[in-house]
Amino acid sequence: MISISEALTAIFPIGSGKGWCLRGTPTNETEFNSMFCRLTGVDETNHAIEEKDPSKFETTWAEVVAKQAELQTEYDNNAYQRSRRDEYPTWETQLDYIYHNGVDKWKTDIVDPIKTKYPKPS
Repeated sequence: MISISEALTAIFPIGSGKGWCLRGTPTNETEFNSMFCRLTGVDETNHAIEEKDPSKFETTWAEVVAKQAELQTEYDNNAYQRSRRDEYPTWETQLDYIYHNGVDKWKTDIVDPIKTKYPKPS
């Protein structure tokens, strides 16, 4: 399950200059508004300055939940990729196979069976 933190990281990517903090795992808008804060800078003692006013968050609970659903759908739709990745031999083994047997044999013996076992959804 994609977490609220993962959704927030997608909305405010690391390095974007838009820091945030989340103190807990909110399950609704009220909890989100009390647990979330935007980091707006640092004070003279080098401590983070937190904005806790929901009207200044630059996102809403609805947007966070929508992003979480979008990321979950993307994750679910790519299950075949993770299954294939786990099944393929190491790249070293595959290169050795190609060296000894050729690319066409590698495709028919290694790649095609895994792609058949875990087909890409339409």
